[in-house]
Amino acid sequence: MTTLLPHRECHRGPSTRPIGALIALVSAPLVLSACTSPTPSIPLESLDGHDALVEDIAAALETEGIVEEGSIELDGRSAQFEDGQCRVFARDADAATVARAPKVDAVRAAAAQAIVGSGFAPLEETEVAGGHLQLSSTDEQGARLEITWKASELDVSIHGTADLAEPECTDEVVA
Repeated sequence: MTTLLPHRECHRGPSTRPIGALIALVSAPLVLSACTSPTPSIPLESLDGHDALVEDIAAALETEGIVEEGSIELDGRSAQFEDGQCRVFARDADAATVARAPKVDAVRAAAAQAIVGSGFAPLEETEVAGGHLQLSSTDEQGARLEITWKASELDVSIHGTADLAEPECTDEVVA
């Protein structure tokens, strides 16, 4: 025998759908802008400061005995257009290391003295292709500072994306 229960109306409180729709409507532009925000562009005027910072870091590494005295070679600025963006590079510093694999903490400490007040965050350790070690940091303009070493060579570089179209993205323009 089947017993039928009386039919009950489900009663809900005030509908939350309009509030949910309002939240979705207000937050959608924020979510979209976070997903589509362009890479920050470094102004070309900042390259002078980046050149000086590369030189200061290289000198600090030499002073601390991490790189061989007199082995620092500075390259010129450069630019290359790739993936629809102009990447610009401040002067690089290449140097021979004193130890085959300098201690990460010693490199970080020497460089930290030079980057104070430069706008770069503290250096973080990363590993790059081939097992080379790297310390890196970025500033609010999107410039990336990298100190990379492999075997007996250490490289200090700063690069970022500049707001230049392909025809203007040349070594001569950033020199």
